[in-house]
Amino acid sequence: MEFRILGRFEVVDAGRDVTPPRPKQRALLALLLLRAGERVATDEAAEALWDGRPPPSARNAIQGHVKALRQLLGRERIETRDGGYVLQLQEDELDLHLFERLLTSARGTHAHAQAELLGRALALFRGAPLEDFRYDAFAAADAARIDELRLLALEARIDADLELGRHEQVVPELERLVHEAPLRERLWGQLMLALYRSGRQADALDAYRRARRELVDELGLEPGRDLQQLERRILSQAPELDRPRGRAPGALIPTPPTPLLGRERELAEARRLLLRDEIRLVTLTGPGGTGKTRLALEVARTAAARFPGGAFFASLASLDDAELVLPTLAHAVGIAEGGDAPLLESLAARLAERPALVVLDNVEHVAAAAALLSELLAAAPA
Repeated sequence: MEFRILGRFEVVDAGRDVTPPRPKQRALLALLLLRAGERVATDEAAEALWDGRPPPSARNAIQGHVKALRQLLGRERIETRDGGYVLQLQEDELDLHLFERLLTSARGTHAHAQAELLGRALALFRGAPLEDFRYDAFAAADAARIDELRLLALEARIDADLELGRHEQVVPELERLVHEAPLRERLWGQLMLALYRSGRQADALDAYRRARRELVDELGLEPGRDLQQLERRILSQAPELDRPRGRAPGALIPTPPTPLLGRERELAEARRLLLRDEIRLVTLTGPGGTGKTRLALEVARTAAARFPGGAFFASLASLDDAELVLPTLAHAVGIAEGGDAPLLESLAARLAERPALVVLDNVEHVAAAAALLSELLAAAPA
């Protein structure tokens, strides 16, 4: 069962909408979800549902709402305990809990894994948190806390994108974000850096002036030290602002538009093999059109966080010359051509840094490149 509060309130059971029909039932369930595993006293629930002015019939009404929720969700979901109620949840049934778990998993990981995990976390939002209860006092503090976590996750994901060289791609998103949250200096700093790395120094300095104007007009404050220092570094074209050279943005694992259905056994087996320490190569074979690529993408997506060196995808379907495999693979993992070292040496060095996951699609089109791929596999860490 799925409980969704990161947007419109929804309860879904095996694809079927079982959202409580009555407003007070939805509000009571939302309160219990926010306090899942904890006892919510009947009097506390009455105060929340009637905004501090419960009628004399509130306790009886709550008992009726709990009975209706048990009929909808299962009696074992809501336990009566010491004059109150406790809602029991399984792991990740509540989208907020899944969001917080993904945030925790992203901390301290490589930029590729961080961007992927935070992207998945942010995709759980379908609107404003606790949108149906935005005028209810019981939800106000939690809604504000969740929205702050969302902004922090956005900022962290954009930091990862900037580290991966995606500065041009994040500029439009950052322009929208600074319009929505004009007092968040971190977003302004990210916009300035993204513009500067995109070759738009004048626009980066103009972004600083816009940030300063917002802060002075709204709060009477000058920008903080970090933002002021960033402006000075942009003015002086400080070398540390540049994206690390020799590393182009990699081709990350694509996200398919629809979920993978009916392949649970194959998915579990392939993922198990991929994560075994003694296995460094997993090959998916079968007739064309049986979904090998789709299965490989899902395995890679679910396992990407376990590879600190990043997860990458290279399609070889359009190649008819084995000589083209090396530059295609180098581009996929973020190695720019034209450096001092030979491309094969640069690629081997890149794969030797930290364990990485590379998905090669349609290798059979260039079977002559098998020896090259074996050499690269030997260079990768065990």
